[in-house]
Amino acid sequence: MKIMKNISVILFLLISISANATIIIIPTENYVFRDGRWYFENRTERTSKEVVGAHIRTFRVLDCDNPLISVECHYARDRNHIYYKGERMKNVDIRSFQVILPHSPYSKDKNNVFFEGKILENADPATFRLVTYVGKHRPTSARCLPPYAKDKNFVFRDGVIIPRDVSTFRIISSTHFWGHYRWYTADKFGIYFDGRLLEGSLADDFQFLGWPDYLYLISNNNVYYGATKLKGVDAKSENFRVDWPYLIGNSRVFHRGTEIKTADAESFEVLNVSHNITCCETIARDKNHVYMYRQILTGLDAESFEIIDRNFLIVRDKNGTYRIEQNRDWIFVAVPIEVE
Repeated sequence: MKIMKNISVILFLLISISANATIIIIPTENYVFRDGRWYFENRTERTSKEVVGAHIRTFRVLDCDNPLISVECHYARDRNHIYYKGERMKNVDIRSFQVILPHSPYSKDKNNVFFEGKILENADPATFRLVTYVGKHRPTSARCLPPYAKDKNFVFRDGVIIPRDVSTFRIISSTHFWGHYRWYTADKFGIYFDGRLLEGSLADDFQFLGWPDYLYLISNNNVYYGATKLKGVDAKSENFRVDWPYLIGNSRVFHRGTEIKTADAESFEVLNVSHNITCCETIARDKNHVYMYRQILTGLDAESFEIIDRNFLIVRDKNGTYRIEQNRDWIFVAVPIEVE
């Protein structure tokens, strides 16, 4: 049964065009064939529109290397036209047209480069290419295409020229944080996070502290959280380690780039954190305090503190049992509760 279900995902619609001609139509994530016509369906906006004038026998999708991958495919063609999201493209040479990489918004012909179906001004089609990333952290894939491209003259991000050194520009890693992909890039001027230059960084001197998604990076003896340089921090003297979402050194503790001034680094430990780093309730303690994120939970005894229920944030110490809640001022408090 499982094999049959997998096979049935591929929908072959056999359409008889004449007594002697039959074609095979393979629907994809966006382009679908129904009632004898082609339609483009925008899954994000939940809209559907007919591909007006599409020639049924020669129509095919161009940028889906595998129709089973649930990734949007935007480019298509027939014998007369090229289409982007179901709209007929203008000023395009059909014979030389090509999608630069499947699922990418970039394409080109012998005369122009296109971004999302429109001519990309100042781009050189002969030297234009996508800047992809192949590394140990998260290589380029259909679901994680970098927004960067370049030619002999310029670097582009999402179809816009950005001020980067073309010859040295590269991607060094990607992150997936708060539901979005963001990119670490570099050129001869330094390292960039999500397009912002890391002040004082060196392109050939960097080290991620833990997984890149943690956003902590060392370069040129500086420590960064995303694009923010941690002020007054010496990477060599602190000997930092990451216990997500905390950065813990010999004498200092940071929570997502903000220092916890009251924290004792030597005794600091993380007690509760979700494996999903985009959303979690984080409880930590040191010899003096219990913390929710970077806020002290007042009234709790750190030495005897323990977590009873991680999901409902039920905790206790030698003095009682509590539920951690937020009050009207958005401050976390330990509210005493009765336990049967």
